[in-house]
Amino acid sequence: MGIFSLVQAIPTLRLSTFYTCGVNLVRPTALPTIRRIPHGTTIFAAIFIRGNATVASTTSKTEKPITERRPRVMTKIIVPDEVKIDTQTQPDGQHLCTISGPLGTISRVFRPVTQISIADDRSLQIEFIGSRSKRDPDYALWGLYFALVRSMITGVTRGHKKLVAVNGIGYRISVEDGPRGKETSLHFKLGYANPCIADLPEGISADLSAKKTRVLLTSVDAEKLGTFAARIRAFRKPDVYKKKGVRIDNEFIPTKVGKKR
Repeated sequence: MGIFSLVQAIPTLRLSTFYTCGVNLVRPTALPTIRRIPHGTTIFAAIFIRGNATVASTTSKTEKPITERRPRVMTKIIVPDEVKIDTQTQPDGQHLCTISGPLGTISRVFRPVTQISIADDRSLQIEFIGSRSKRDPDYALWGLYFALVRSMITGVTRGHKKLVAVNGIGYRISVEDGPRGKETSLHFKLGYANPCIADLPEGISADLSAKKTRVLLTSVDAEKLGTFAARIRAFRKPDVYKKKGVRIDNEFIPTKVGKKR
């Protein structure tokens, strides 16, 4: 018995019955929409609208086998002459990449899924070793490692910067020595009873403005610099009503309308 004969014989049969019996007419999420069709046209509308899609959905898709492909090399930036890249293999199999430049030296550990080298034309080459299938979890690390190495090269040549600004009545920033006289710390007066103190990590320098409302943080490590700036911002997040608080790089703060009396 065909589907149309079955529908004509049982016109009051619900569409969900066809779905549970194996006739994939529509998706379950589309059932509330189909039920709003007048009585007597529900099944016919579902068959007419979803007929082609049903045939396409029931057709089994043959999955392509995972095959090993040739490795690919990403070359997008030119390494300056004053930058040196050294890669060493640790006892656990991971690679220690050390990049030196005019502003300093930075190191990072990478998993042994890529090979980092510099070609004869001073172009950075990161070669992925292994399967290029999207099912391989290491395949996602390829672009990540390239972005990290590019950020490291930018840090040792030009440096990374973050501008921290405070906005509010009486809000001030001061640079003072730590209790031991060795560590430099930033003191933020943000309207609390006591100032908020943030010790400068190693490798981060601070340049305070003349009005003492802005401080420029500089470092060769973008990750360490961003983490430290986020920690300072957490002292007093910007207020959406008066825009008072700590902002990073002149970030945009959406303003909300307060209660009207």
